Amino acid sequence: MPDELSLKEYFERIFDEREKALNLAFRSQQDALGIATTALNRELEHLNKLRVECVTKEEFTRAIDAIKSDIHRLEQAQGRQEGKSISVTDGRALLFSVIAVALSVALIIVQFVHH
Repeated sequence: MPDELSLKEYFERIFDEREKALNLAFRSQQDALGIATTALNRELEHLNKLRVECVTKEEFTRAIDAIKSDIHRLEQAQGRQEGKSISVTDGRALLFSVIAVALSVALIIVQFVHH
């Protein structure tokens, strides 16, 4: 019976086939792990570049505080300018009032003298 296998040969073939399948699965897992590692490293490099480009929270807070300070100074300067404008306007109004009073007094005197 040349087609017959001994029990030992049968088990050896089964073990060989399973070992080949396990080795193939292991190599596939190794390849997948290598691909995943490469992709992960690429992502980490990308994240590191983004981290370098991004400002920290402290830098952002400092920049916002500087902008707020500039806005406050500009508002104060504008207020001073408006105050000067109001003062100039008040001065002009006072001058016109004085002129109007002087003219009124002059007209009263002229009318009094003529009567």
